[in-house]
Amino acid sequence: MISSTQRQKLLHSIIYFVENTERCQKLKLFKLLAHLDFEHFKETGRTVTGLDYYALEKGPVPRDLNSELRGTVQDLDGVVGVSTVANGNDWHVVKFKALQEFNTDLFSRRELKILKRLAEEYRDALGAKMIDSTHLPNDPWDIAYRSEPGSLIDPLTALGEGSISEDLASERAATDKAVQSVFG
Repeated sequence: MISSTQRQKLLHSIIYFVENTERCQKLKLFKLLAHLDFEHFKETGRTVTGLDYYALEKGPVPRDLNSELRGTVQDLDGVVGVSTVANGNDWHVVKFKALQEFNTDLFSRRELKILKRLAEEYRDALGAKMIDSTHLPNDPWDIAYRSEPGSLIDPLTALGEGSISEDLASERAATDKAVQSVFG
């Protein structure tokens, strides 16, 4: 369950990537969000957006956000505008437009640093060219996809050398779940 704070972070992460990268369409956005969440999880044991990602052929897909974008939604909570443009061959391009200014106050310094680095690194990249960036051996997508294509990616697989321990990550996840159940 995504908290309202995580929802705001998701929406403002979209704004950040749309405003700070070129041609930030759905595929590219999904890859940027996955990088953001898995890198932050590796460092802290928590994701930024609260999204669950699934190991689909083209990479990690936040299924709930993907479903939301497939509906008749014209904007995401009045924060991000969404448009779908036919691109021939029976497929459509989903484009985003910021309807509000990016709110830095929602994010920690660490989160802002990761957002900035990712935007700089992938500024001119096309979504299709970013597929390799999420398909690296032993990265979260690879582990889940090899195990069972289409399965939920366990963020614990983002942990590696130099990251927080799996026990600490599990403890933080349990604490977050308990807090959400109380304050939901």
